Amino acid sequence: MSWIVQNHINNRLRIHTKADIESDEFNDLILIEKAIEELRKKELLTKEQVDLLKNATDKGFPESFIIESGKSKYVLSKEYSKICERLAYYLGGYFTDDGYLSYMKKKYALDEDKVSILKDFIKSEYRHKIIRKKAKNGYKQ
Repeated sequence: MSWIVQNHINNRLRIHTKADIESDEFNDLILIEKAIEELRKKELLTKEQVDLLKNATDKGFPESFIIESGKSKYVLSKEYSKICERLAYYLGGYFTDDGYLSYMKKKYALDEDKVSILKDFIKSEYRHKIIRKKAKNGYKQ
């Protein structure tokens, strides 16, 4: 799974609406969208997989898309994760989970405990939620 790729695709409408060309988030999304086009041209992504990416939102998949595809939310979610992982490895580095953790560790001078907390968060079921409350250990969750 690639948390950063999924997060950007889920929030692409918000990111495109802002259209802040100075933002890393916007530039990352452009790179991801370019990779999707390249993989489609190389026939490494099918039209159905591209449609799946286009229909993903921060709230999951629209009910109309679920009905149209004839697949359950669970199946669509599994396929979506696999496609995002393929995109992450195609892009490499920062876009993979390990690359992103290395980037964050270096950028913010994080110790191993904080990197471990971040790793646990991006692999948890709450990985797409906004961190709001302080946990018992003093870090926000």
